[in-house]
Amino acid sequence: KLVERVITGVILWPDGKPVTKFSPNSAEHFGPLVSIRDPDRLSYPLTPRRADGSITTTTDTKGNFSFIGFEGYSYVIHVHAFDANNKVMHAKHVKITVGERNPPLRLVLSIPGYGEKKEEITRELTEP
Repeated sequence: KLVERVITGVILWPDGKPVTKFSPNSAEHFGPLVSIRDPDRLSYPLTPRRADGSITTTTDTKGNFSFIGFEGYSYVIHVHAFDANNKVMHAKHVKITVGERNPPLRLVLSIPGYGEKKEEITRELTEP
């Protein structure tokens, strides 16, 4: 049987403020886009499930997010949103392998663009 583990993290702007909205004009409940990807098939986002059973990865008012992952499996985390100037920004992609204890992720939206091209994801994953 697959062992489920909760993965948590926070999404921040470079100044340390939490990212709570997709864009300056978005409603409060419409947070940044968080997608979970299979590292072998980067082009295809997975459908994550949260601990409360919902199938979404939204943030709370402090920029926190969570999803369920399977122990021993690896995932690539992608997130993007629009900044105060309506420029799309994304965080450096992170690859995690789910274990018994997973430290909270800290994702900073500091890179211009959507960052969804396979080549860009691969490059960011191999950079120090």
